[in-house]
Amino acid sequence: MNATTANEISTDKRVEKITDPTRIAGMLREMQNGNSTIYLDLDESESSYITEIVDVNEAERRLWLQELVTREAHEKLLAARKFYAHTFLHSVVTGFACALIRAVAPGPRQKYLRYEIAFPDHLDHLQRREHYRVKVRLVMASQVSLLMLDGRSLSGSLRDISQGGIKIMIQERLDEPIDPELRLVNCEFQLPSGEIVHCKAEIRATYLNQDETIKALGVKFLDIDREIRKAIAKYVATLERKSLQQAARNELDTTAR
Repeated sequence: MNATTANEISTDKRVEKITDPTRIAGMLREMQNGNSTIYLDLDESESSYITEIVDVNEAERRLWLQELVTREAHEKLLAARKFYAHTFLHSVVTGFACALIRAVAPGPRQKYLRYEIAFPDHLDHLQRREHYRVKVRLVMASQVSLLMLDGRSLSGSLRDISQGGIKIMIQERLDEPIDPELRLVNCEFQLPSGEIVHCKAEIRATYLNQDETIKALGVKFLDIDREIRKAIAKYVATLERKSLQQAARNELDTTAR
């Protein structure tokens, strides 16, 4: 288990521990029906592992997770046996401890391998914005292109990212406010993992320099492919984990002085 992520959620003073089995089952089904991305903390590395809940059985006190994408992730899950999972449910970070019962091989009723997990005895419910934004290091900042409805194009570098949108540092000098009728754009950039993000988006915020020129834009994704959204979620989870681990290291360094 990635102790940093698990501890950050489970020990936060704002956390509510939900212990009612019926309520737990209902929330797990909401995650299942909403195809919520589930982040698994399998080890102390900076890698990110994502899955989805494919079935919940309150009577048998079991739930099932979708097969992990890579062989490496699959083997780490089998080796860990116990791990922590978290997701976002109604703009709230929700986490729970997992205990693997078995990996269920594909069969007549299911096309893919699934993981049978013991029903959690409680959920950690922590208030936080649904699309948590993480900063992108300058050396990793991708170039972003925005094509506006009037044919103009804007370019800039990625400053931060969430599953819902991005912040872009603009390279051109923009002296005039952006016309509200031109806020819908085509957005394109590349994730470090290689996936090209191409989607409809809306400019939702502008950030100004001291001379009132525009220095950055906040952009919300409007229409994005599900697989690309998963790739963004994986990238965001990786950046968030790095940020949490660095914060933990900084705290240890401060305590040691």
